Amino acid sequence: PILSRQARAMPRVHRCRFVDYRPSAVHGIVFEHPLRPDNIRVAVSRSDASIELWNISAGWLMERNIPGALESSIEALAWHDGRLYSAGLDSFITEWDLNTLSPKASVDSCGGPVWALAVNSALGILAAGCEDGCVKLFSIADGGLEYIRSCDKQEGRILSLAWGRDGMLVSGNAASTIRLWDVSTGRCRGHVAVQDETKLEKTLVWSVQVLPDNTIVSGDSRGRTQFWNAAFGTLRCAVRAHEGDVLAIVSRDDEHVYAAGIDGRLVLLRRVPGATYRWVVEAVKRHHTHDIRAIAIGAEGSIVTGGVDTTLIVYPPSSHVVKIPPFHRRHHAALARDARVLLYQFTDHLQLWRLGTAGETTTPAQQLLRLKPSIAHHITCSAISSDASLVALSTAQEVRIFQLAIEGDRVQVSKVPSELAACHAMQFVGLRMLVALSADGRLQILQLDDDDLSEIPLPESDTSRAPLLDVAPDGKHLAVAFDRVHIVDLTAGTVVGTIARPKRPVTAIKWLANSHDLAMATSDKKIAVVNTRTLARTAWTEENFKRFPISWIFSRDPILHLAIDTARPNTIFAVTPSNFAVIRIDTALPEPAKDKAAKDKAKRDKRKKGDTEDDASAPGKLDDEPEKDESPAFRVVRKYKPLLFFDFAAPHEAVVVERPWLQIMASFPAPVYRTRYGM
Repeated sequence: PILSRQARAMPRVHRCRFVDYRPSAVHGIVFEHPLRPDNIRVAVSRSDASIELWNISAGWLMERNIPGALESSIEALAWHDGRLYSAGLDSFITEWDLNTLSPKASVDSCGGPVWALAVNSALGILAAGCEDGCVKLFSIADGGLEYIRSCDKQEGRILSLAWGRDGMLVSGNAASTIRLWDVSTGRCRGHVAVQDETKLEKTLVWSVQVLPDNTIVSGDSRGRTQFWNAAFGTLRCAVRAHEGDVLAIVSRDDEHVYAAGIDGRLVLLRRVPGATYRWVVEAVKRHHTHDIRAIAIGAEGSIVTGGVDTTLIVYPPSSHVVKIPPFHRRHHAALARDARVLLYQFTDHLQLWRLGTAGETTTPAQQLLRLKPSIAHHITCSAISSDASLVALSTAQEVRIFQLAIEGDRVQVSKVPSELAACHAMQFVGLRMLVALSADGRLQILQLDDDDLSEIPLPESDTSRAPLLDVAPDGKHLAVAFDRVHIVDLTAGTVVGTIARPKRPVTAIKWLANSHDLAMATSDKKIAVVNTRTLARTAWTEENFKRFPISWIFSRDPILHLAIDTARPNTIFAVTPSNFAVIRIDTALPEPAKDKAAKDKAKRDKRKKGDTEDDASAPGKLDDEPEKDESPAFRVVRKYKPLLFFDFAAPHEAVVVERPWLQIMASFPAPVYRTRYGM
């Protein structure tokens, strides 16, 4: 039975909007040619020099995030035979180890900053376009990365590269020229001048592509998409479909070309049937608010775009457009429950906030500390002890631990020596123990009282997925998730069980209050509860695993976190970036056939206007009561969004960290002006 609001204890909520989260612009998007049909990956680079690895087969799930270096930038990406390469303003070309997320090999381009990369898999050659006007060639055959030669120097930096048939390499530069290269000698085979004679300034050739029939397509700073005959270097057709620079071009076949630029429009150009050299605009889409810097096309025909507005837009071949917002795919926050302190992790520093209070006297949230250590790389993970006396963070190179002494509004910080290896996940156990999962998959246990460092060997797992850690409430057991979930006895220092690999990747894990049941969320947004003593799914899971509402399963946001309110131990909160579901695991879910009303309601709610923009850091009420057409066993709360963090600081007391999209957009540069009706 559904209890009345008066009969139920309503949770209070700290609604926090003080976190100044600013996502980074998209600089590059590259599809990996699928080695297996069920494992198609996309690499996305951003302006903070980080690289995201997305799994398409799992429903656009971000599996890993390669942390960038501070004061760095990645301008180009390339895949070859499952190997990922990047290059940028530091002049180095780097091959990445996708398991440890660290550089596997790195070579100097010897030509300054690198603006473009292009791979010829048949020849085993990686071409790099450099600041000094040279195209550098590297051999990537047999797993190596070795310098071959430099092509003849030309005026202006190399901005774009593309391979054509028979090993022909095409480059576009910042001096109004497209050149064709013989890679066996490094000599120029021919060139094309793209500058208008009536203009004095140089034309920047931002993008080039070579169609299967050897037609060269270029996009330039004058808003033109031009088609060239490669054999004679003559212009066949020019289309001006943009209001500014054309920054990116991709082609699907001989008949279709996609172009995008600073006006935020994606333009589909089609060859006129029967007219070899005539191209026309077939469609225009404008889902971005700012510059589109990158386009990629997948083997199945999906188009992906990204740019300054930080959002990825996916155009599937036979379904609706999908927007992937730029919010964290794992929580970057943690609570020190005993001290009522919230820790939030940024790329180069940590912020500590004391939660507000409400009652006769209302106290707003207060920032206690901005901890910015001297580091060269992004922070990959962090943790805080329950009494806020210890804070730990890790970069790709080292772990730092700090002792905090909080006295009123003042915080004294001192360093704690540590020999922990760089890690991808960490969590405090009690007040003086830190568990950390190293980049190479080793589970490290640090006892801070006696500075004792030990390791617990884990069974072999697929470490290409982001690891997850969660400590049981009794502090005696630990769950570690890769492709499988391992149960570790911290007292004995051994792995006591491994849960069978689920069909879909695990996106979140959480121990229940009884310390022997573990909840697991998968990429299809289903939740299973497993008894870690028997390693079998609970009776509730067996009965309800296939009963989750269709509208919930097919919504795009993955479950990033599971939260438990100790006052309601049989209730799980499944958190996504746009909402959270309240699931009772002591009540049966309704049959899917009865879910049509919930689907219709979800569509109506999606059209409703969001909540007010005021900042309410003091506790309010958590509206998680079921609507008339919702089940008491499963309901979705959409009041708080976008969600950066959700958890419980105490029984009946939730902490919600939001970052309204309008606040994020205020940090973007001004878009290209375009006339709107009535303005």
